[in-house]
Amino acid sequence: MTLKKLSKSLFIILISIPVLFSIFLFTDLHSNITNAAKSTHTTVFVVFLFIMISITAILLLVSFQQLYFFFAEIQKTTEKISHGDLTTPIVKENKQKKSFFYEEDIILQNLETMRLSLLESQNQTSRFIMGISHDIRTPISIIKGYTEALSDGIISSPKEIKNALDIISKKTEQLEGITESIIDFTRMDSKELREQFNPINLYDLLFYFAKSTILTLSLFKRNFIYEISIPENTKTKANKNLVLRALDNLFSNAVRYSHDNDTIKLLAFMDSEGIKIKIEDTGIGIEKKELDFIFNLFYRGTNTANENGLGVGLGVGLAVVHNITELHGWKISCESEKNKGSCFTITIPLENCSSI
Repeated sequence: MTLKKLSKSLFIILISIPVLFSIFLFTDLHSNITNAAKSTHTTVFVVFLFIMISITAILLLVSFQQLYFFFAEIQKTTEKISHGDLTTPIVKENKQKKSFFYEEDIILQNLETMRLSLLESQNQTSRFIMGISHDIRTPISIIKGYTEALSDGIISSPKEIKNALDIISKKTEQLEGITESIIDFTRMDSKELREQFNPINLYDLLFYFAKSTILTLSLFKRNFIYEISIPENTKTKANKNLVLRALDNLFSNAVRYSHDNDTIKLLAFMDSEGIKIKIEDTGIGIEKKELDFIFNLFYRGTNTANENGLGVGLGVGLAVVHNITELHGWKISCESEKNKGSCFTITIPLENCSSI
């Protein structure tokens, strides 16, 4: 039974009483029946009226009693959540007992979903604090150590001083990168970003990115192949800077998790699903059991220990990419095999493109 059905039933019953009473009086006043007959009719109507009122009262009593117990249960549940208890599942005391109102089960299910969401957010925060503490502590310790060595005169020769300053500079850039990654992720929820979407030429954007990537990948001793096989007049509505940020994050990951002389590819083509942008590498790959989690914030796979001294990721880059693609109404997926490389695919639906 639903609250909506109960409300309708009670409304009909309550409206029927005065209507019936009015009909009875009207009929009674225009009839020529005897006083005895009138008395009999009145008695019957009073009995009928008493029965109807009793039924209504019983229904109201039962309904409000159920509502009272339900809201008391909700109060207990919300009090636990407000005090930080997110570990206790929100379930009925007797799972076999069916709820009097259908809405009760829906509300409890929604509260349970909210509890799990808050618990996951709490766990993410804990993982973030632990991860960020580790990632920031190392460069800070190095910067502090070299600064003290320079200040105390332990490092004195020009060559040693230059090397120390170079290391301090690199570690400072690492800290800046960590800060920018966190800022990038928090900006993904800004409504202002959606207002900055403009028609862009997708072919030109990918061609520009490919050309700018050639030099970068050569510095990291990676082979680079690109093939952009979409019409040159292909346009889509997007935030150019965000799209470039997503591509840059994917290529940064490809460099970080590959080795010298490995190959990284940028492919763009069109099929029945839409325009596909693929970023492939022949690096260390990702285990299948981890593919469902790689776009989660602060998630870092077990293979991160195999990085080639290019810095440990925060687990933010792919989360940013995922948010950017969702913001544009696109999709991103990943296929990978351990020690054989990964392939990330961005799919842009055809309805989001024009002039094809």
